[in-house]
Amino acid sequence: MATMTTTGRAQGMSGNHNANSSPQLDIINSTVSHISEAIKMLNIECLSDPIIIADFGSSHGLNSIHAMKTIIHYLKQIDQEKQILVIHNDLPTNNWAALFEFLNNE
Repeated sequence: MATMTTTGRAQGMSGNHNANSSPQLDIINSTVSHISEAIKMLNIECLSDPIIIADFGSSHGLNSIHAMKTIIHYLKQIDQEKQILVIHNDLPTNNWAALFEFLNNE
C-alpha cells in the first residue's frame, strides 16, 4: 500500500507488495478477454517499429509482470517477429531493487 508523507505526497509501496496484491491480480485476470479482443483490433502487422508498452505503477512487479506477459502473449499470437519494449514506471521511492530482482527471475 502507498504511504503518504506529511506533505501529502505518495512515498510508494511499503512492505512486500507482491505478497499482498492478490485482489489486484484477480482484477487483471478478469480483464484478459478484453485485453485479447483489444489487441486483435490493433493493426500491428504493418508497424516497422517495436511496440512500446508503458507499465505505469509497476510497484514490486508481481502483478505488473503478469499483465505485461499477458499482453505480450496476445501480441505474439498476431506477429511472432515483432519486437516489444516494456517500460516500467513508478514513483522514485518505489522499491526498484525488488522489481528488478523479480524481472531477473522471470
